Amino acid sequence: MNIDELFKIFNKLKVLSDEPFRRVKDEIDAELSIKLGVTKEKIRPWHYVDPFFQEAPPVSGIDLDQNYKNKNLEQIVISTFESMGLDIKDILQQSDLYPRDNKNPFGFCTNTDRRGDIRVLVNIDESVFWATALLHEFGHAAYFKYIDEKLPFILRFHSHSLTTEAIAMFFGRMTKRLDWQQRFLKVEQLENLDPSIKKMMQRQMLVNARWIITFCYFEKEMYENPDQDLNKLWWELVQEIQFISPPEDTSYPDWASKMHFSLAPVTYQDYMLGELTASQLQIYIENNIANDLFVPEVGLYLKENFFKDGALLNWNEKIKRATGENLNPRYFINQFL
Repeated sequence: MNIDELFKIFNKLKVLSDEPFRRVKDEIDAELSIKLGVTKEKIRPWHYVDPFFQEAPPVSGIDLDQNYKNKNLEQIVISTFESMGLDIKDILQQSDLYPRDNKNPFGFCTNTDRRGDIRVLVNIDESVFWATALLHEFGHAAYFKYIDEKLPFILRFHSHSLTTEAIAMFFGRMTKRLDWQQRFLKVEQLENLDPSIKKMMQRQMLVNARWIITFCYFEKEMYENPDQDLNKLWWELVQEIQFISPPEDTSYPDWASKMHFSLAPVTYQDYMLGELTASQLQIYIENNIANDLFVPEVGLYLKENFFKDGALLNWNEKIKRATGENLNPRYFINQFL
């Protein structure tokens, strides 16, 4: 990953998202002010859905969880992938899908041997959160499954973590699509909610993008100058990028409670690059393969142009081969800003 190329993309994203994010943030703060009985000026990090403000609150009046009551999420995810000609039933059968005592509470996908033993761990319930997580993790799983088994071991993997994140995010976004909900959840009369669902998606993408930019700017400066006042730097960036008022006492290393700084360093940018790639793939597919995503032609395109070559190509070469150009943030910008 070229650091200059990466931060050129992030700088462009920051500039272009400044005003859209400011509008969304003002709207969220106004809702919080009413809900919590505090003035907007007194809102602090702990008032948001999470203290890092990486998740957007739900749009008022929308409860997507109700669409998942008494629904078979296993069959829904199988049907989603099958509609594209992607078979994940074998992976689902050997996966760990439901909560139990002392189980890891998160979700992940692992390719244990690069020979087909692919497993997913999630903790699904009847909610949009876990439906999204299930589709996300099986996006990773489908990518692994359809890598050419004739490749040598070292190449039977994704070319970069951002490319597998892109596929996971491509599928995870399905739960915010009206056509997916109508087809696979069998939910009718959603058209009147479509503007609110799109607004919720835009909120989440903007909030998450600004959080990731904050994290990566901080991480870069931390490594370049680790002896500076990192607590001060953290809150300066939070205020500048996320428009959040810092607490009165900024002497604590609040940033250090985010596990990625210590357990997964220099990887966080891959989530944002994955979102950018997912948008580029989706728009290319809709313009060149099929306007309806849920057809076998889409799965064939992904298998032949993105999955099959594993790590044979550099990540940007893979994106260019699949879409005709290197990673370009304008597709994400046009889609969500």
